[in-house]
Amino acid sequence: MQAVWKSSPSHRKHTPPPRTGFTLIELMVVVVIIVLLIGLVLPAISGVRSRARDVEVRKEIGDLEQAITQFKVAYGVEPPSMVTIYKTDAQWVADTRSRAAIKRIWPKLNFAYADPMSPNVGSGGLAFPPGVTAVHLNGAECLVFFLGGVASSTSGALIGFSKDPQLPFKSDTSREGPFFEFKGAYDSMTSKWTGRLTTNDDGDAMPTYLDTLPQQTKPYVYFHSNDGGSYPFETVASTTTSASWRNTDCLGYTVSMGISVYDSTKTLMEHAYFQSFPGTGMTPLAQARSSLPHKSKSFQIISPGPDAAYGTGGLFNPENKSNLSPADGDNITNFHPGRLVN
Repeated sequence: MQAVWKSSPSHRKHTPPPRTGFTLIELMVVVVIIVLLIGLVLPAISGVRSRARDVEVRKEIGDLEQAITQFKVAYGVEPPSMVTIYKTDAQWVADTRSRAAIKRIWPKLNFAYADPMSPNVGSGGLAFPPGVTAVHLNGAECLVFFLGGVASSTSGALIGFSKDPQLPFKSDTSREGPFFEFKGAYDSMTSKWTGRLTTNDDGDAMPTYLDTLPQQTKPYVYFHSNDGGSYPFETVASTTTSASWRNTDCLGYTVSMGISVYDSTKTLMEHAYFQSFPGTGMTPLAQARSSLPHKSKSFQIISPGPDAAYGTGGLFNPENKSNLSPADGDNITNFHPGRLVN
């Protein structure tokens, strides 16, 4: 018979109960460590996202450059960055510069065209907004108009230009372009552009194009060097900047009494970027004309960056960026990798 021994309560070994969780102090230590890790990781993640967004903008600028090359293949010249398109031949006669710029692209354009079925259609078959007889295209608008073309009367999408050499602005089935697929279209119900296409609120219904950055409100701007001649300049009678000259490509205009008139409140960017300025002893305008711009033989495309501000432009030396304003520093361009101040 097997004996069974039982220990008395007095001989039992007392063991502490198993732990079921962290103490308050341990929890606090864990929380502090997690917060510190988050503080270290979040800036790194934010920096990676910011750089990725900059790369996306820089890539799109490269795509726009390729589109300009395709436009030149089709028409023999690069798009101008400032031109006025008029409704009647009499208006064209008074603006020889704009007429010459358009004739370089479409030598046979019919400047006197009038559609008896549509009183708003004028030169080259372009449909003008009601009451508008002249459409001034600044650099931001030129970039979209010449690479995208006119808007479809049905879908509102930009569909390039007609292959009719006299009426390139007509909507028909034989098309050239578009050279760049702009994200957006014209909504005839609201008379507004959708997507990343937006107007400069100048009354001519011509769109500009926003970059890919979140909450962007200002478009790409475009300065053309006139095939290496020079970026166009003008003197400024009353200036709020240190220079008494400015580039004319991206000034602002408003439709008044059917024509476009200068409006400083709608100016985008007054100065393109230059590598160097000559010495003293010259007037500011002569100094500007004698300066060496970036992309002196072609063009500049500029995104205003995350702050949606172009800055003052002017001198940009990659070796010495101290002269740049904060608004210039985050601009993204086709002549410098990344932001101007990386």
